[in-house]
Amino acid sequence: MSMVVFLTLSINYIYDLLQSPILLGIGFAVFSAGVVAYRVATFNDCVDASEELKQQIREAKNDLKTKGFEFSS
Repeated sequence: MSMVVFLTLSINYIYDLLQSPILLGIGFAVFSAGVVAYRVATFNDCVDASEELKQQIREAKNDLKTKGFEFSS
């Protein structure tokens, strides 16, 4: 008797079981898109780091010029 009930429940929920990986994938994709959108929206500007990097680039170019390297631009 319990086997009949188990098989009946299994047949009733077989489509739910087959769809669950697809639904989990869609849920994961929506969650991932939400995380990326949140991170992009709350991304802060790093003005100090930008200026420091520009200064380091200028120093590197000057150092290379003293060693004979020529820049095209």
